[in-house]
Amino acid sequence: MANSEALEIEENLVSFHHMNAQISTSIWSKESALYASSSARDWRTRLLFAALLLVPISAPAQAPAAPQSIQIQDDFTKDGSLNRTLWTTDTPLLAALARSYGVLISPKWVEPVLELSRSGMTMSGVNGFYQFTGIQSVKEFTPPFSVQATVMSKIASGNPFEFHLLSADLRLHLSISGNVNKKNYPYYGVGLSCNGPATNVKLYPLPDVGVWYTIKIAVDSEGHAGASLESTRGEVLGSQKGMNLGMGPFYVVLTQYEGLPTSGAGPNSATWTQLRIATGGAASGKQVREIKLGMTFSEVEALLGQPDTRVDLGEKVLYKYPNMTIEFHGGKVTDVR
Repeated sequence: MANSEALEIEENLVSFHHMNAQISTSIWSKESALYASSSARDWRTRLLFAALLLVPISAPAQAPAAPQSIQIQDDFTKDGSLNRTLWTTDTPLLAALARSYGVLISPKWVEPVLELSRSGMTMSGVNGFYQFTGIQSVKEFTPPFSVQATVMSKIASGNPFEFHLLSADLRLHLSISGNVNKKNYPYYGVGLSCNGPATNVKLYPLPDVGVWYTIKIAVDSEGHAGASLESTRGEVLGSQKGMNLGMGPFYVVLTQYEGLPTSGAGPNSATWTQLRIATGGAASGKQVREIKLGMTFSEVEALLGQPDTRVDLGEKVLYKYPNMTIEFHGGKVTDVR
């Protein structure tokens, strides 16, 4: 290589390295096309294009996500008694909700029996046919917001735990009800309803006494809601998305109810450990469908539905969906691609 040619290349490289980092897309496209053309594939062009690749290109600035504002953060395990700045009882809304349960017979309101300890807030008091009790948030909330609560049934004759988002006139509601008495067929299971019978589903068919469950609900800025029931390990036991809940505003209500259980009337008790409500931020009614290692067939199907194709290779099973293939070994997820 002649010395003059080498000097020329070195000068060109220095010039490229001092170019502004904000190189336009049009220049990038032209250089890419030049490199791809057969007439330009000499050593000078390849060297100059390599230098161009070394120039940093700044990505457009991303607007920071709006921060979430915590509205309620109640750790019941640390409360000595019901926090009256957050919760209230025996309200017109609770009375109206009790009446809404009755077709022929409206449930009788009974005062909630609340015991707060290091285990959480244990609610009881419902121990007979057509009885109802609960607590209601003092504040109401307007979307977007997200809610998370953790609960365990201790004794179940009817519905030892229920979670509601309610407008003051009850026209808008999202309710998750836990009938944890296995003898109460066909009512047994964790049910979900949203604004009437159009969305009335069995969220999880096999709940049990003595098991912790986490309820998660997200409502976006247009009033679309998604809900899920999860185990303490983060396994999604059931979910429902795309519900048109509305803009509220909504109260949060925790209740307990017994109608006419097939196994007969009896006591009900459930323990709540925490409840968190955050407004703004990234609250969204679209549920993230997360596939994790170790999930079972039924857990994957609860999230994604039945696969388009199921390939059974003995120890190895493949679930094929439009955008992914999930591999199982011994009935557990081992790979996703």
